Amino acid sequence: MKTNILYLIFISALSCLLFSCDDFLDFKPRLELEVPENLDELRALLSNEQRMNEGAVIDMIASDDFYHTRDFIDSQDNPLYFNAYKRLLTPDMYGDAIQPEWTILYSQIYTANFCLQQINNIPRTSGNAVEWDQVKGMALFKRAYAYSELLKIFAPILTEQTASVESIPLVLIADINTIESFTALEKIYEQLFIDLLEAEPLLNDIPDIRTRASKSSVYALKARVYLSINEFEKALTEIDKSLAIDDRLIDFNKLNPALNFPIGIDNEEFIYYRFSGVYGQLNSNPEARIDTLLFASYENNDLRKTIYFFRNPAGNINFKGQFTGRSNYFVGLSVSESLLVKAECEARLGNLPGAFDALNKLLESRFLSGTFKPLKPSDFDDPLGLILQERRKELLFRGLRWSDLKRFLGNRDEWFPLKRVLGVDTLVMQNSKEAFVFPVPLEEFTNR
Repeated sequence: MKTNILYLIFISALSCLLFSCDDFLDFKPRLELEVPENLDELRALLSNEQRMNEGAVIDMIASDDFYHTRDFIDSQDNPLYFNAYKRLLTPDMYGDAIQPEWTILYSQIYTANFCLQQINNIPRTSGNAVEWDQVKGMALFKRAYAYSELLKIFAPILTEQTASVESIPLVLIADINTIESFTALEKIYEQLFIDLLEAEPLLNDIPDIRTRASKSSVYALKARVYLSINEFEKALTEIDKSLAIDDRLIDFNKLNPALNFPIGIDNEEFIYYRFSGVYGQLNSNPEARIDTLLFASYENNDLRKTIYFFRNPAGNINFKGQFTGRSNYFVGLSVSESLLVKAECEARLGNLPGAFDALNKLLESRFLSGTFKPLKPSDFDDPLGLILQERRKELLFRGLRWSDLKRFLGNRDEWFPLKRVLGVDTLVMQNSKEAFVFPVPLEEFTNR
């Protein structure tokens, strides 16, 4: 990691010192280039949204939210992108490119570590206690979030069999000259939950702006990670605590489907704002096509059919429901995800009425006013399957599908095997837990 991180540290530190973000996605220049030492400077470092709130996109490229034609693929030249699209997850899949998620997420971890190191040099007093707590809590939260994304992409799902597998480096210090060893998978999860446990009492219930951490976002992130490893009781406990704070939904009846991006950046569903990177082949590209069967699964009175999708001039279906007001996908935490976590966990734990209460609350906000009829579990042969299908329909391009597919493998056969149709050829992905793990960049081994 040494060579990549040294470079990233320099770039991250320089950009973060030059810019602080006191308003939502609003940069304000700074004139000094000193090492941050006080609480305001540390908060500015952590609040640099363009560095600290960028999330993963490569897992979305490999998921089944969209497809390309063979002609489009043959016309492009980006080995990293198209190996991910074809799910050819081999050690050399990145070609000569730097793996962006690995570098971005470890850069965020380094920044959080630096802030945690620096704050130990600032006495906590009665006069600065609130801000001191907020800064430390945000650093812990952002480190945990970065690890959650690294685990989603570069590690197998946590089980008794994989707990001791060496997965990714666990970096907890800001010393750039220290090369951390690869760590057992269970240890990474343990640290992630320790960070969130320590962050919780330091943070407000709701942040001043949604790019910053809060108790609600801590609970929602814990629930997401617990769900990803099939810990349903723990996930339910945490998501109930988040929903007790944040439970507002966007009324899709109030949105304008004629807009290029009907869902704006400042909306009531956000718990924590995070956005994906951009690939020209994917984000707002007319050749990133939505499967017609998936599109047809939305009822005519379901407003997502016109808020999430549109037909381009060629007649193909494209996605426009980014939740960011721009081409970057929203990959943060939201109330809609929280309700679906609750619905799934309640169903898996045997409380179907509670599961459908959560699901119906979400769907009522998505349907044309006066047309939604509450769903009942007795109307379905597979109530859990319906909930998972609704999760699929609501959370397209939200950075969750790859994680869902990893945990569904072996217990929900309707989603498998994953296929890519390329003209007359069909690529079938292997049905194994290992197949869902992106390789660690080769330079991580050559630079040790």
